[in-house]
Amino acid sequence: MEKYTNYRDKGTGISPFMPVNPTRHGKIFKSIQWSIFIIKCILLLPVLLCLLGVQFNGSMIYLLMKLLFGYSVDVTIQGKRKRAINRRVDYPHRGSLYLCNYTSGLDAIVCYIISQDTNVLYLVVKDNEVYGMRLYNFLNYTLGQIELSKCGEKIVNWQEVCNDYTCFMFAEGTTSNGKSVLPFEIDVKHLQTFMLGEEKEGEDVNTNNEYIKNIQWVQIRHIPSSLTTPLPITKPDFLKLLLYISGPQTKVKLVPAQDSNTSSKDLIHNGRALLNGGRTPVARTLGAAQKAAFLAEWRGARA
Repeated sequence: MEKYTNYRDKGTGISPFMPVNPTRHGKIFKSIQWSIFIIKCILLLPVLLCLLGVQFNGSMIYLLMKLLFGYSVDVTIQGKRKRAINRRVDYPHRGSLYLCNYTSGLDAIVCYIISQDTNVLYLVVKDNEVYGMRLYNFLNYTLGQIELSKCGEKIVNWQEVCNDYTCFMFAEGTTSNGKSVLPFEIDVKHLQTFMLGEEKEGEDVNTNNEYIKNIQWVQIRHIPSSLTTPLPITKPDFLKLLLYISGPQTKVKLVPAQDSNTSSKDLIHNGRALLNGGRTPVARTLGAAQKAAFLAEWRGARA
């Protein structure tokens, strides 16, 4: 792995693009897991056939994931006890922009599960341009790491979609291995323009902070960390990843919107640290462009 030292953060020593190897299992274990999975699918098939044409909500997707893979999601909200949480009010809904860290194909599923909506829009950023896509396309983009413009449609104004969709933004633009949060592909000026609309483009970033009250933060952590997909992975291999892990879990921490008196200048810096669990994230030199260079070297070494 010494050849990839250029992609290691000098301050923290973290290599955010290196995949985390899953636990290896023998043929007997894999055969048992596949047998159980096939039996579950056969038992669920009549129910799924009855639901053809029905749009699955988050609760239905969660139940399906729990039955098939033993998957669980644990949600906490900063500043609230679990007993005081009201799903309809506190969980993601229309009218706010939910800014998430980006590590896995599971991000697509967990955001859908916690959303109080079936109209979920996933926003991915590249070079200060925002692209929107629905669940299936976002899953394809995340797992295949293909050209963003082939999966998403450019969105120039959040206000055009916020009343029709629950919006999750993945500002890093590409996945990491979950050990740190990558630099955002959008700066404060463009984020403000995206939130407020084109007519506000001429304003100084510190003259109108009203948009900040519409931004909430979603910290996503998958357990074990081998569930992260920093490199491209096929759907069958992703299925195996879920199948060979005993009790895969995702921990989600929702952080409510900050007061509009918060400085725009520090919004992204503080947001990255928040999504990184309060720890210092990797340097700004380890972003999406460096990830693309790493991926090219990785593929070349295996050609």
